[in-house]
Amino acid sequence: MVMWARREKVSAQINESHENADYLPGVVLPETVSATHDPEEALAAASIVVLAVPSQSLRSNLQQWAHHVAPDAVLMSLMKGVELGMAKG
Repeated sequence: MVMWARREKVSAQINESHENADYLPGVVLPETVSATHDPEEALAAASIVVLAVPSQSLRSNLQQWAHHVAPDAVLMSLMKGVELGMAKG
């Protein structure tokens, strides 16, 4: 499994120590998990794409990543909240 990390430093740390000390200190990730800062690499041949990004960045992330997602890929969102610019009062 390949995960995308917004910051290159975080992806390197996950690949080297199998830990994300910034967000999950002390939690060791399985050896089968790797990380990359490159969205194209993260999405290459992915049949399932799990989106776990803040609601405020989902739209812009999807706009940047859309051409890397396989047409038959399943997308699952773990996001909560609403995009502030789209909320109607």
